[in-house]
Amino acid sequence: MKRRTFVEAIREDKTVLIVVGIFVSLDLLVWLNEILDLPYLVLGGPRTPFNWREAATNAVMITASGLFVVSALIRHITERKRAEEAFRAEAARTKVLAAVAAPLNAHLDLDTVLNVVCEEAARALNVPAASVTLYEPDREALLLAATFGLPREVQERFKAIPRALYDEYARDMGPLVVVPDVQATPGLPDTGLGAIYNNRTSVAVSLIRKDELVGTLHIHTLGEPCTFDDDELALLKGLADLSALAIANARLFEEVRAGHERLQTLSRQLVEVQEAERRHIARELHDEVGESLTGLKLLLEMSACLPANEFTASLGEAQALVNELMTRVRDLSLELRPAMLDDLGLLPALLWHFDRYTAQTNVRVIFKHTGLEERRFAPEVETAAYRIVQEALTNVARHAGVSDVTVQLRADQDTLGMQIEDQGTGFDPGAVAASATTGLAGMRERAGLLGGQLTVESALGVGTCVTAELPLGGPAEEGQRGDEHDDNRAGG
Repeated sequence: MKRRTFVEAIREDKTVLIVVGIFVSLDLLVWLNEILDLPYLVLGGPRTPFNWREAATNAVMITASGLFVVSALIRHITERKRAEEAFRAEAARTKVLAAVAAPLNAHLDLDTVLNVVCEEAARALNVPAASVTLYEPDREALLLAATFGLPREVQERFKAIPRALYDEYARDMGPLVVVPDVQATPGLPDTGLGAIYNNRTSVAVSLIRKDELVGTLHIHTLGEPCTFDDDELALLKGLADLSALAIANARLFEEVRAGHERLQTLSRQLVEVQEAERRHIARELHDEVGESLTGLKLLLEMSACLPANEFTASLGEAQALVNELMTRVRDLSLELRPAMLDDLGLLPALLWHFDRYTAQTNVRVIFKHTGLEERRFAPEVETAAYRIVQEALTNVARHAGVSDVTVQLRADQDTLGMQIEDQGTGFDPGAVAASATTGLAGMRERAGLLGGQLTVESALGVGTCVTAELPLGGPAEEGQRGDEHDDNRAGG
């Protein structure tokens, strides 16, 4: 009989007996061949179906009594089989993640993205329910943000998970936590609530973006516990990475949109402020300057008809009107912008303003400063600092009901800090923020435009403290840093 290679025999006969187990004797092979009437046998084993062997022959002879191998080469292919299985699993995960990425990337609204994350996670892992929590740095806690397949009361009754508790679980169990049976595991957050909707198995994976905690993604089984293999857990981890990116993008979009809305609000407020300032100037010109000019005109007309002995007295009245008019025009100019702010700097301008403020309002300014003596800052920094202090003091005079207010300024190499504090009536900052008052919004905007920040702390009956910090960033300076000074500006 013509010799055939092992591969040729496989192709022609298309029948091979796979034997998994231990190696057997040639007599046993012949016996198996006679019973099963199969011309070729490939040996597998030993002892595990995952430990494959590949047999290759270069000469085979078929006789009436059975199969005889003339020569053979046997080698392990276990690693190759495992690699093939891993490749197939990775390809399946990639296909699922690609399908999930499309609906995630189709939305930028945060609530919509969160709902899509829950729904796609439940569908991909073939579970009835999923949920997402988001980390809120202000509260240092994880709050339930969206659910799928869970009753509405879950979101209403969910208790925030403290960041410290999350860190403890992450430290002990890693970023992926599997709870085989929630109801049989004591000490879990919100276990009692889970019993309401019969939650059994839960898997939680952290949502991390640029090494920052975004939140957590959870999948839940209801009614009966369930086990998840490594491939399913790897798929969940991939979903978490996609979800963290989508949530971060949605939050960034919301920040941009909120910033745009704030800009529109401030633009409207700017127009309102400009119009209010124009009305104020027009009223001052009409009521004060206009009346003085009218009186002066009438006085001069009447003086022309007076006899010489009365003309001198009339001229004195005219000069008094001119002096009064000049004073009012100068005051009006200073209200718009004090020239000494540009000529002499922040400290002299503030000292002048405190004297004038006390004379007008009877509110004493207790002024403390460090690092301002004989020092100049960038024009935009000096203007912002002066206007913030000016507006804060105006609010004190209007609303605080106090006889004194403390103003503190501190400047170092990098920052100009301000604090205006009173012990007056105070207010609810939340209510004022909701009303978007022009004064507070303007102060925040001035600080924000320079890369600084401004905070307002207040409570009814306690008083108010306005704190601002402006980065200097290489200001134009003259002279040296001064020592600390305390001044009680009592006017005059």
